[in-house]
Amino acid sequence: MTQSTAQSLKLSPSHARWIVAATYPALIVGYLLDLALGPQVGAPGLAVSALKLAGLVGCCVIFLTTFSFTANAPDHQIDERERTERSAAYVLAYQIVIGAVFLLFLASIAARLFTSWTLTVDALEELLTLIGIGGLALPAAILAWRSSAEEE
Repeated sequence: MTQSTAQSLKLSPSHARWIVAATYPALIVGYLLDLALGPQVGAPGLAVSALKLAGLVGCCVIFLTTFSFTANAPDHQIDERERTERSAAYVLAYQIVIGAVFLLFLASIAARLFTSWTLTVDALEELLTLIGIGGLALPAAILAWRSSAEEE
């Protein structure tokens, strides 16, 4: 075991999948609620902010797991099977992120065509944060999701 894996958060695949299953919906729903409701004061604003913060904290937890170590390890620190799994996770993560950006692009075009609504700079900044942080954690999340139950 290398120094990096010794410092990683060791989660069972089922716990890691649970974190992934909670993190990404929290990020997406939090962003969509923020977008739909606009700036809110009081309980609704606090609830939306807590939801987005939970998603960001979930991404940070995913970053700290051994799955993230595998996703970001130099080739000489992982075996051939792990390199193959990592490559497949990065391809899928790339496809998901590009697909999400493309869908958002299409949605923004549709919104401009059929309504007078446009994306504000603040909303765009939050969207880029969502895609950026969520996308960075995505390869590790995919590795955690695909991890076999026999590792538990």
